[in-house]
Amino acid sequence: MSLAWIADAVLLPLAFAQVREDPLVDLALLGGPGSRVLMIASGGCTVARLAADPRVELIHAVDPNPAQLALARLKVSLLSSGSSQRRQVLGRQPMAVEARQRALAGHLEALGLAAASRPWRSDWVRAVITSLMARIRTDRAHSPLQIPL
Repeated sequence: MSLAWIADAVLLPLAFAQVREDPLVDLALLGGPGSRVLMIASGGCTVARLAADPRVELIHAVDPNPAQLALARLKVSLLSSGSSQRRQVLGRQPMAVEARQRALAGHLEALGLAAASRPWRSDWVRAVITSLMARIRTDRAHSPLQIPL
């Protein structure tokens, strides 16, 4: 088997592979009350879903990308918001772009993750907001292709 494709792949501008998480699989693996979880933070959806499960006592979410960790913290913190507000901020319900950006910045500030509170974090705070806004556009474009299982 030739490994020449590896040398070619290194030259590609790929920075992040798209991964589909399934929190139902992780939930099925949980033990009883007091479960402790070690997981990759990734986009934070599975972290938030597990955080909402009463069997989970502690989650250690790790990721080499600090923006992914910030995104996971944001999603977990939004669990305490009303479901309508959470869906608006995350792009599941309509919200003006500027209002969504302000809401995201406010939530990140409350978590101590905003550029104003930590100027050296401005690049990855911008990455969190940009990636959420891009995901919202992508999800809307792909929604007609989704089918229920």
